[in-house]
Amino acid sequence: VGTDDGVIRSNLVGSLANQARSISAIILTYKSYEKFERLLLSILQQKPGNFELIIADSGCLPETQAIISRVFGQEENKWLSHKYLQLCHNPGYAVGNNEAVKLADRHSEWVLFLNDDIVMKDENFITSMLELG
Repeated sequence: VGTDDGVIRSNLVGSLANQARSISAIILTYKSYEKFERLLLSILQQKPGNFELIIADSGCLPETQAIISRVFGQEENKWLSHKYLQLCHNPGYAVGNNEAVKLADRHSEWVLFLNDDIVMKDENFITSMLELG
């Protein structure tokens, strides 16, 4: 994991390292670490595909950072490329999402904005969105 201007990027793993991601999924979270963890775990149940995850943290709570470290520290979760952006001054919903979009992979065709209080129940949700696009 490397840092650059407050952004923490995961190492790309396996064959996904050479594929362009078609969707950049963005989560803007603000002091909702319990709900955020449920969403994060549901995203990890998605079928691996052409997507990356960008987490914009407007609350910068130690609990949120611990969840990210714990979840992405597990070997089985390293397939998902992710970026972590700290916005500790809480710039608000629109600015937070706009800052996160700037980190999106330049090859992404779509951006998926996710609130931190949802759960993805269908493991094909993201791949289905790609098929519909």
